[in-house]
Order: sequence, then structure tokens, then C-alpha cells
Amino acid sequence: MSQTDSGRPETLQAESEDASADASGQLSDEEITVLYDTYASLPNAGREAMVAVYVDLGIDLEALMAIKQAEERKAAGDGGRSSAQLANIIRKMRFARQPEEVLAARARIGIKPEPLPAEDAPVPELTGWMRRHVMAGEWEAFATFLAERAGDEAEQIYSHVLQSTNDDKSELLPEDVLGLSEAAPTELTEWQINALAALLKRASSSSSLEPLLARIENGTKWFGPNDDASRARTARLLVSAGLAERVIDYLPPLDKAREDADEVEIIGHAEHRVALALAGKDADANYREAWNLFGEVGLMEGAEFEMRLGAIGRAVGLLPRVPPKAGAEWLTRVLHSEQVAAATLQSIALESLRVGEGRVEEAVAAQSILTMKEA
Repeated sequence: MSQTDSGRPETLQAESEDASADASGQLSDEEITVLYDTYASLPNAGREAMVAVYVDLGIDLEALMAIKQAEERKAAGDGGRSSAQLANIIRKMRFARQPEEVLAARARIGIKPEPLPAEDAPVPELTGWMRRHVMAGEWEAFATFLAERAGDEAEQIYSHVLQSTNDDKSELLPEDVLGLSEAAPTELTEWQINALAALLKRASSSSSLEPLLARIENGTKWFGPNDDASRARTARLLVSAGLAERVIDYLPPLDKAREDADEVEIIGHAEHRVALALAGKDADANYREAWNLFGEVGLMEGAEFEMRLGAIGRAVGLLPRVPPKAGAEWLTRVLHSEQVAAATLQSIALESLRVGEGRVEEAVAAQSILTMKEA
């Protein structure tokens, strides 16, 4: 009997393929995978009901699920599963935490997290358990899953969940953002902190940040005042989330930030100056120093691009607070940069719009117009 490349007799492989085709009613592989994931996540009564529905459609779901499970186990190589296989399934999932899904997951789990599935549990059972607990905000359970079931793919799985959660439809409390950060299996990268900051920024629009900030002040797994690395991560989180006025306690001295050419820390110092000015503390001097610092970052060719653009926007907004000659000289320099000239022009246009709409006091508006003309 001739053999296939996989070592299976051709007749047996053909029979298996025929059985799969008969059971599936010609469903696509992607549709079968979705059905398999759903089926594995259901209790026995739910599976029986699902089988009955598909029998009426001419699909032998029970047989199809058995075939699919055998294929999954064979793909793992040792009769079980591989962490790579687990990661591949999870990468197909979405984790936007919409209210209805959060409530459904919470209702399914109950008051306490469900026990972690056995290590040799089918992949859909593991992925279904993990998704339910992420959707329900059970971050310690998610961390346990990454530590005990994800193997070498823990970092990749965490990154996908974080990226997928960072969706406009997601609704998280600030405490959820901190909980998600705590689940990270390895030290948070800059892009991961930026993603957490975006989630925190959205969360802050509808919830108080004080409990979260208090926890950070006491020190968490990755954030707080405990060491230089934690302080640097905290500075990035707060600056990127638009909370730079709360960052001063986590910043090194300005001279050190400049020596290191650390744009995040310099921006943090600039925002602190703005906060002082808004509080009426030597407003003119603090606005000018803030503008100097934002402008400095705007001219840093090696700075992170998004940070640089943000600093330019802030500097343009503060142009009315500085002497026209200094502002014009800075504008001339930044407009000669191919990297950021277009973004600078956009910021100028927006500032001109604010002036034109009367949202800037008259004396400040006059100085702003003069600065732009001189540039």
C-alpha cells in the first residue's frame, strides 16, 4: 500500500478526509475552528443542544468535533498540545471588553474564578477559559494562565490580549488597566506601556484615577517609586496617558533627563511647569520654561516620533506665552525638519483657529499672530 508524505496509507487518509467532508457539510476550515472553539467552551447540556441544531442542518457536529480534536492533538506532536498551537488559536480571538460581553463572562464564571483547566486539556477548553477570565477582568487568573499554561508563548499571548483589548469599544476601569499590567509575564516594553496608557486615558474620562494613583504611589509590580526602572515606566505611563501633571515625583532631576536625552522625562518636567503656571505660581516664568522644554523635545531628531509630535503641539500652543523673536526662531528651525514640518504646520493651523475663534485672550492672541508672522 502506498504511503503519503505524512506516512499514512493513502486509502486511510482518503477515508479520513471523506469522513471529515461528510461530517462538516463542506464547512470551511475557519468555520470549523470557530465551531470547535464554541463547542469546547460549553457545558455538556450546551454541547448537546448545539449538536441537535446542526443535525437539523445536515451536519454531524459530534463527529466533526471528534475529528477536529484528533487533528489538534496530532498537530501538537505528542498527543497533547503545544504552546505555539495555543498561541495561534488565541491570536485569532478578539478581546474588546464591551459591556455585554463582560457581563456575560462574569455571569458564566460566577463570584470566584473557575479552576484552571488541566495541563492536558483540549486547546479550546483552555482558550475559552482564558478569554472568559480576561473579559471578566480576572487579571490574576490571566496571569496564572500565562505562567502555568502558555509556556514560551506567554509574552506573545499577553501582547496580543493587550493589543486587542486596546479597542475603541473596550470599557475598562482604571483598576482594570493596572490589573492588566500586573498580568504581564515579563518586563513591560515601551509599546506595551504606551498601549496601557491609551487604555488608561480612555478609562479616566469616566472614572476617578485617585485609587489607581494611590496604588502606584505605594508601588506595584511594574510601576511606582521603588527603583529607577519603575519610576521610568511610571513616567512614560503618566505622560502618555495625558497625566503628566502627576509625574514629577517619578522624574529624575531635569539636568539628568537632558543628559540622557530622555524625551519622556523632559516632557514630564515641562508639564509640571504648566501645572505650576495654571496654579498661579509664577505663571509667566513657568510657561516660558515649559515652552523651552517642549521646544527642546520638538528639535530632538532622535526622540520617539509620537512624543516629538506631541511636544511640538504643546510648544505651538504656548507660543503666545513667549517673546515673538524666540518663538519665530524656534518655528523656523522646526519647519526645516523634514520629519516633523508637516505636523508643525498642522499645529500652527489649529492654533490659528483657536485665535480666530476668540478662544485665546486678546493680548495673547496678538502676540501669537506676531510670532507666526515673524516665522
